[in-house]
Amino acid sequence: MYCPRWLADVHITIGAQKADSDEPYISWAAYHASRHVDHEFSRGISTLLPLFPDDSKTAAMISHSLNIVKDAVKELNPDQVPFVTMDQPLYAIAKKLQWDFPDILGEDKCVVLLGGLHIEMAILKCLGDWLSESGLCNALVLAKIESPGKAEAFLKGSHVTRTRHIHQVTVCIFLAKAYTQYSDDQAAKEHNAVSIDEWLSTESQNSPTVQFWYLTMCIQLMLLVFIRSIREANCMLYMHTLTKLTLWMFALDHIHYARWLTVHIRDMLLLEENHPSLYEEITKGHFVPSYDN
Repeated sequence: MYCPRWLADVHITIGAQKADSDEPYISWAAYHASRHVDHEFSRGISTLLPLFPDDSKTAAMISHSLNIVKDAVKELNPDQVPFVTMDQPLYAIAKKLQWDFPDILGEDKCVVLLGGLHIEMAILKCLGDWLSESGLCNALVLAKIESPGKAEAFLKGSHVTRTRHIHQVTVCIFLAKAYTQYSDDQAAKEHNAVSIDEWLSTESQNSPTVQFWYLTMCIQLMLLVFIRSIREANCMLYMHTLTKLTLWMFALDHIHYARWLTVHIRDMLLLEENHPSLYEEITKGHFVPSYDN
């Protein structure tokens, strides 16, 4: 479940007490982005279309935006099916337009996807609801990782980088310390320690508290793997992780993303059948910008 290579690199970097000539990548996202060397595609080209003065959260503006994108793609690459990435409120409007006007904006004319950043933000808020009143904020303060104000704010997921950092710390440090203590106790008794996955599974069956934190770690790791799928431009891993995370959206009553993530997953699953050429490009990693390491 966890990533032993990343965890080992973190321990080596921290234990060295100093940086090497190259800046070490110890954050989860940077670690996997730096090791994604299989760039079979060229660097993505981005451009800024003219800004609209009107409110974007209207059917008229979303329809106009889709038509502008369709015309631009048709001019630059006539054979390509245009696809657009939007956050959840705009995505909901765009999908309704596609269903209401299939002859003009139908799913065969344009593909609309949910934005990865906003999905991550929704998952962070979902994790915040799960960890509410769990005592994690007090633990972070006592461990001198965060101040009381920042520890409470991370439950809302308003600061993506800082919140992601806290979840990395809880997975990396707290889990490692608990397992290290268990291994030392077993060594003192001259017993062989079981693997970390087996140890977690056994302890979670014996203690409700351990079970809660074991489930917490599972959600955190699913979030980190989702981030990894974007950093590595791995479409299959993206779909696999997103399908599992959607279940927690339902469980914790995040109704908007619970409803529309299922639509997004359905669209991704139908790409191979409806748009085979676009599906081929997306599986190569063209659904995210390439990262310059």
